[in-house]
Amino acid sequence: MFKFSPKGTFAGGVVAISWCLFSWIILPWHHFTEVKNELELTGVISTSLPEKGVYILPNMPDSSDDESLKNYHERKFKGPSGIFFVSPNGVRSFGLSMVLFLFGCFFVSFLFSILLNMVFLQSILQKAALVSFAAMAGGVACIFPYFVWWHFPFSYILVHVLDLGLGWFLGGIALAKYSEINIDINFRLFPISFLKRQKSQG
Repeated sequence: MFKFSPKGTFAGGVVAISWCLFSWIILPWHHFTEVKNELELTGVISTSLPEKGVYILPNMPDSSDDESLKNYHERKFKGPSGIFFVSPNGVRSFGLSMVLFLFGCFFVSFLFSILLNMVFLQSILQKAALVSFAAMAGGVACIFPYFVWWHFPFSYILVHVLDLGLGWFLGGIALAKYSEINIDINFRLFPISFLKRQKSQG
């Protein structure tokens, strides 16, 4: 059995969304390096990366023999190397993107509401700190491997993790403050119940 607060979930989601918009639109810490010769690169992408997906450079070797692996590692360490998220046909509409963004924020707020109902913390700030730490831990777990293996800039990793921590600290305050009414939810991880066979007596 789990508990969540509808009011707290909504309040936490609204605050997190507000922070995200403020962070990306107002604060100067989210920025990307401009591409040189954009039109030329766009033409190369259209021919070399024709399908939507995640690409890596250099390509992984087709076989695992020593010569192929040696050649791959030479190209990788010499550079250039990278990971590309490519959408040849552009991005989805702004309206649909916003709907998905809102859904994601409220769903995360719902999960954090369940988390807060699983712990025995009285202080609003303690609950907000727990939500913040959980958000940062998730961010590190998801993003840090890209720093390790694909050399994402450390500043990029740090900004995104801090952004999550600050945003969900504020969202956690709203979650904790407006969680006076909770709803029980029940669900089973497995749809099939396994009954233990008991030995017959005698």
